[in-house]
Amino acid sequence: MKLQYLDAPELPITEATLAEEGVFYLPIDTSAWKEQIEKICAERGYKNRDEVFISLTPDVKPADREFTTGKQILLTRDNDKLDTMLTKFFEEHLHEDEEIRFVLGGAGRFDVRDKQDRWIGITVEEGDLIIVPANMYHRFGLADSNYIHAMRLFSDQPKWEAIPRQQ
Repeated sequence: MKLQYLDAPELPITEATLAEEGVFYLPIDTSAWKEQIEKICAERGYKNRDEVFISLTPDVKPADREFTTGKQILLTRDNDKLDTMLTKFFEEHLHEDEEIRFVLGGAGRFDVRDKQDRWIGITVEEGDLIIVPANMYHRFGLADSNYIHAMRLFSDQPKWEAIPRQQ
């Protein structure tokens, strides 16, 4: 995970700062991730999961990845919804539920609003688990790898309802 204030990248920011804002982060050993994810699901009451695969590059295809759940969302260049979905993800919004992601491959960036309304950029990579708390304004985009394969965890039925920020 890499952290930075978007308006002042030279200022230091730590995992402790992130925790003070309510964002949970845990690096997970990718050689034993299934057991760790099961433990977190049991502890936090997550009952459902799916996987999302987003790729802007033809070099990384869903067929190249191992999927571990029966439910996948695949957004690639041959999907006409790709640009619409990426735009929607990057619009500032919040959710009434936590947003939980475990990165299985590639990288992405969550920008979250801190209590002073400043953007904190959080780049997550393979092995990173992040939980953005309910009601925290944020947005999501791909990182330099131009693809991400992530598991989404849910306490109830999978849903993704974005509430846009009123300007």
